[in-house]
Amino acid sequence: MHEFPTNTIVGSRFFLKYTDAGAPSIADLNSYATFVRTSYTTNGIPQLYAGAVLYSVIIDDLASATGNQGTDTTTVTGTRAGTEPPQEQVLQLNFKVAQHYRGGKFKIFLPWGVTGDQANVQKWGNSFLTGAVTAWNNFITALNGHTSGGFTGNNQCGVSYFSGAKANPNLSKWARKNVPAPRGTPVVYDIVGVTSSPFISSLRKRQGRP
Repeated sequence: MHEFPTNTIVGSRFFLKYTDAGAPSIADLNSYATFVRTSYTTNGIPQLYAGAVLYSVIIDDLASATGNQGTDTTTVTGTRAGTEPPQEQVLQLNFKVAQHYRGGKFKIFLPWGVTGDQANVQKWGNSFLTGAVTAWNNFITALNGHTSGGFTGNNQCGVSYFSGAKANPNLSKWARKNVPAPRGTPVVYDIVGVTSSPFISSLRKRQGRP
């Protein structure tokens, strides 16, 4: 989770596979969350506006509905010099999977960059985009294979929780006719590539939500 001086909160979520002899313990997840924070400090913090902070790392074990949660709440301040970008402006990284896939893109929104990194009001500059992809790849590489107790983080993945559509049980005339249909079992895809969207993305409707 990130926070800006304007009290704007930006949550950025991604998924990793893992190996463990059993269900990961809270202690192991806490330890791994600390390693995520230190790795992000090396790779992500240089991309984050100097007035903003990373204030928490939260890890949820999604292997079951009752999986443990690990946290690290040591704050780290961004180091990227420049003018704070508008509250809603973020970078979008797109994640590629090996399989043919029809559906929403696997992606992450990151509050990286300053106004000087923008080529114009609509796009990021090429050098910033290249550096952001390198930073993300280095961050994921550091996490892959790191062990905390019995828990080992593995490669990045994307998780599909929905397939197709079903009738919306909300019969209001203002409601959508159909809504996404949940899968009985989520489908997991390995991430095999990362690209940065050149267009400045907006989180206006997501601000303040983890």
